[in-house]
Amino acid sequence: MPTFVTKISMENIKLKSAISRIMSDLVKLDDLITATELEFLDDVFRKYGVTDQDRKMGFYMTLSEAIDIMSGQPQKFCREFYALMEEGSKADGLCSRPEALLLLSFACSCGISDKGKG
Repeated sequence: MPTFVTKISMENIKLKSAISRIMSDLVKLDDLITATELEFLDDVFRKYGVTDQDRKMGFYMTLSEAIDIMSGQPQKFCREFYALMEEGSKADGLCSRPEALLLLSFACSCGISDKGKG
């Protein structure tokens, strides 16, 4: 039984680290980090219970690994997270091309489309 609990805990840590990596990259992509974006990032981290340790682990994770972890989550979770990503990409008043490409990459990897299929 302790092995099962450890496995769940490790998966949870990986998920929170992936959340940290993706959202941190999203905020940094346009080379303009505003107070509004930092507040948004803090709100997202609070919502998902991302700790400083999760953030440190996310730093060593590639963006590709983070998206791969997220793509294995339930569709409802991915859609909610995608909506937060959209909100975060516009927190400074505009969605830059790199931010739009990250949104597109996430949506494609997680099977999210605007047509309600997925």
